[in-house]
Amino acid sequence: MLEQRLRIPYLLALQLFANQPNLPTEQFGLDYQPAPVYAQASKEELSSRLGEEADKLKEKKLQDALRPYQNKIKRGKLNEAEIRKIGDLYKKLAIGIGANSSDIQEAIGFFTLIINNYPKSRYRAEAHLNLGKINCCVLENNDDYKAAKHLEESYRRSGNLGIKANALFLLGTLHLRNFKEDNRFDEKKGTGYLQQLIETIPRSEFATQAKTLLASKEEETHQEYKGLKGIESRMRKRTFDIPQEKIYPQLTK
Repeated sequence: MLEQRLRIPYLLALQLFANQPNLPTEQFGLDYQPAPVYAQASKEELSSRLGEEADKLKEKKLQDALRPYQNKIKRGKLNEAEIRKIGDLYKKLAIGIGANSSDIQEAIGFFTLIINNYPKSRYRAEAHLNLGKINCCVLENNDDYKAAKHLEESYRRSGNLGIKANALFLLGTLHLRNFKEDNRFDEKKGTGYLQQLIETIPRSEFATQAKTLLASKEEETHQEYKGLKGIESRMRKRTFDIPQEKIYPQLTK
């Protein structure tokens, strides 16, 4: 544990040396040379390794925090405060830092348990929201349609504007990114969800993102329209160069 606690400050110092390599190590209490693997790393590689180290520490802390609740989860005797506490820990573990697959499956199991076995829990709407996020954005084999169903439930059940805004934004995004390949999704629905978010919860950060997404979509549509008009114009121009009897042979006979 002590080694883990010392690792992050050491790596932070290494990153500082990468930016300013002439700094004396004595100033930081480092009287030894960095390991070659870090000494030869670029700033981007160091930054990436720092992030990985930090995530590993966070993951370990979250796993440790969840351990005392495991027996209670199995017995199915959780009060509302415990449900929320455990749910927040699993959300951070599975969605916040992108944990390993076994942790993600544990999180899915917990959120599903709350939905199925705790019908009066106020956390059910958030459990649906978290399952929506995991299915669309965390799992390697994502299932956007399953995610959308959870998000619809989350929006319907929640009285919390933050949860509603998050669900609407994700629903709009999923419909707009899938409607061309999957007929279970609909472009108008996607646009409608985002407009509903902007109109009903205008102060939400998700409303700001929805405006940006819709503006981008309008620009894309405009560019596609211009492209089609250009093709149409070029085709019309080329048509004038083709002998009319080849275009309308029946009129020239």
